[in-house]
Amino acid sequence: MHTRTISDTISRRPFQPFYVVMSSGDRYPVVHPENARMLREGLFVSYYDEAPPDDYPDRYTICSYLHIASLEPIKSKSNGRRRSR
Repeated sequence: MHTRTISDTISRRPFQPFYVVMSSGDRYPVVHPENARMLREGLFVSYYDEAPPDDYPDRYTICSYLHIASLEPIKSKSNGRRRSR
């Protein structure tokens, strides 16, 4: 995957959470732009074991750019409607 595509996805405003999908089939959630950093060696991704994330991330991985197959949006669990106040 091109690093420019990854950079654009991380910096998109408003931010949209996404999965980093690897060639092995592994998927890593990026729920906040601060959970992904581009390094020379690959993409650093920190993630949580449980949702909602209330604290610091539980785990991290460095994803080689050569093995990132795609970036997929994380679908919202809501029906798209806002709650009235």
